[in-house]
Amino acid sequence: MDKKNISILHLEDNTTDHELVKELLTDSGVSVDIVRVETKDDFLRLLRNTQYDLVISDFSLPSYDGTSALSDAQILQPDTPFIFVSGNIGEEYAVESLKHGATDYILKNNLKRLPSAIQRALSDAEEQRRMKAMEIELRRREQFITKVTETSPNIIFVYDLCNDKVIWVNASLRQILGYDPERFLQLEHVAKLLMHPEDYLKFSAIDTWKTPVEGGAIVDFTTRLKNSSGEWRWLHSRCAVFSTDESGIPLQTIWVAEDITEKKELEAKLFRSQRIESIGELAGGIAHDLNNVFGPMLLAIPLLRRQITEESGIKFLTMIEGGIHRGTNMVKQILTFAKGTHIERTTLQSKQLVTELQQIIKETFPRSIDVSVTYDQEVDPIQGNHTQLYQVLLNLCVNARDAMPESGAITISCANVVVTEGTAARQYKAAPGPYVRISVTDTGSGIPPENIKKIFDPFFTTKEPGKGTGIGLSTVRTIVQNHNGFTEVQSTVGKGTVFSIFLPSTAQRPLPETKKPAAIPLGHGELIMVVDDETSLLQVAKEALELNQYKTVTAIDGAEAIALFAKQANDIHLVICDMNMPLIDGARTIPVLKKLKPSLNVIIASGSATGYLEEQLMKDYKALRLEKPYTVEKLLITVNTALTSQ
Repeated sequence: MDKKNISILHLEDNTTDHELVKELLTDSGVSVDIVRVETKDDFLRLLRNTQYDLVISDFSLPSYDGTSALSDAQILQPDTPFIFVSGNIGEEYAVESLKHGATDYILKNNLKRLPSAIQRALSDAEEQRRMKAMEIELRRREQFITKVTETSPNIIFVYDLCNDKVIWVNASLRQILGYDPERFLQLEHVAKLLMHPEDYLKFSAIDTWKTPVEGGAIVDFTTRLKNSSGEWRWLHSRCAVFSTDESGIPLQTIWVAEDITEKKELEAKLFRSQRIESIGELAGGIAHDLNNVFGPMLLAIPLLRRQITEESGIKFLTMIEGGIHRGTNMVKQILTFAKGTHIERTTLQSKQLVTELQQIIKETFPRSIDVSVTYDQEVDPIQGNHTQLYQVLLNLCVNARDAMPESGAITISCANVVVTEGTAARQYKAAPGPYVRISVTDTGSGIPPENIKKIFDPFFTTKEPGKGTGIGLSTVRTIVQNHNGFTEVQSTVGKGTVFSIFLPSTAQRPLPETKKPAAIPLGHGELIMVVDDETSLLQVAKEALELNQYKTVTAIDGAEAIALFAKQANDIHLVICDMNMPLIDGARTIPVLKKLKPSLNVIIASGSATGYLEEQLMKDYKALRLEKPYTVEKLLITVNTALTSQ
């Protein structure tokens, strides 16, 4: 026997029989620690207090029978083998005892079989204990797996490839796709039924389902599945072969599917954001080129006025100048939208703002849409940026137009209102007091209640792909909040929508005094270098400066400017340098010139939004900035400021 010392509890009323059993076991090489008891009380006491390897019992006792002893032993020590050793047990009782749990029975006239019976009983008991421990471990693992699968945030399911059915699925199916798991198991052709058609074709073409595999193949698959509401949800799945036929062809697969819908939406928003950023870069480049086109024209107008005396010619020049100013304002608006450049605020009359807007949208919107404007006779002025507020109202009008694809009416209204403390408390950083309310009302389809709270979220849109970015209303709210105002929306499905912006009134504030324009300063023969790669602008700027008593030297790029400056550094008082030039730009030209002459005055000419390099040059070299396109007046004032600042 494997065990060196076996503890045995012997229920026997005959001392001689007990000694005989003990001697037999010792002679057979078994080391035993055997305890004899005669009564039920002693038997039960020892079973409760001591764990034994084996119980041996006589079948018939004066005050206690073997059947009862077997029953009590199974209760107190159920894993301990029990052997009957008796001289008067009948075959019928012996078989019955085995049925009730006895390990074996030995007749006292055949005790030589006892050692082998004990060895077998102990071996069987050890195997049963091992199997029981394994069963407990398997049950524990099964419970753990069940807990993991049922609490997993991912959908876990077993898919039968042959019958195109899901045969097991966890509870996460309900949270992610909204289906009842039990009913889901009854669906047939589930992949074709729920998968997006494009994804189903890819799924059906996976070779893993058609070829023999060894050890289970892992497949990554991203698909769109239709949820219980009919919406598409993106799921990324990892799949492994669960069972195969005799030839290794997969029969069942197990899937772990993660809902990545929000991740996909964030990726789409990021792509749109990057596309918008690219459009902004393109718009900035176009704006720079347009500034170079408008620049020479804007400078040439005052020069032409000196030469043209006819009234009709002056009239045409005024018309051209007005067109150029409108063009430059459009360029500024492009830069503001694309780059977020800062534009100063002025006092505005909202009546004039909405009247201008009415004229524009009447000319551009379909004639099936009626556009009207209403306002109080005495609407208070507001403080704001004309371009940005114009963008806000135009955006609201475009949304109103899109809500009425066939026909309808848009009403733009202005009114003085007083915002109470209660109303202000419900708005972002709003203060009570007098406001001007500008409303855009349409008779369109309206906004569903579930979308009202989301319409100002960045990138939220109900329009079809390619027809809206979802940043329009977000931009509206941002601009209005930056003007210390707030927005409100009221909508009824099927009847229309009212968007209102509230802007603080400036009625109680004194309007800025209009100052008489100062006389344009003239030069005193100072030599000015103008550096610009735009030839026409260079020529007109040279003419404008020389007509106003300055001397000039011009350079078409940074390399030429450095070469010319090196020869005339002592004579040159000021350099006007374009920032955006090929080969050597302004950011690299200016430091070289300042190194040649540290006292040199510098003006940066730029048609783009102020960037880091410009800000650094202005800080390091005390350079002034001249925004392109510039007028002769602006040019002369900036030149005079630069020359007199040191």
